[in-house]
Amino acid sequence: MLNLSNSAFNAAPYSLNGQPAVKPSSSREQFGINFGGPMVIPKILNWKRANFNFTYQGTISNNPFNQIASLPTQAERNGDFSQATTTRPVTIYDPLSKSDNPLNQV
Repeated sequence: MLNLSNSAFNAAPYSLNGQPAVKPSSSREQFGINFGGPMVIPKILNWKRANFNFTYQGTISNNPFNQIASLPTQAERNGDFSQATTTRPVTIYDPLSKSDNPLNQV
């Protein structure tokens, strides 16, 4: 058994803004072998009713996506987002009044 998957055969990703998007590189190879038969070795072993079976299976996978996560700090767990930043400071909004919270605290 041999099963191959490679991003070179994938279609280009759809771009909403009309600019060409970079296609992420990925591959997956799944392989296996199965071998078996009766347990007969001439002049040594003659078990015609017994069988042996050998099976091996493996997978190699290259994923193009990072799996990095972050956990909230103790202050964020307590509702204080005044020190929270991504690429710029985070602003907390009240979902009912749609106004921002100047202290960034819940």
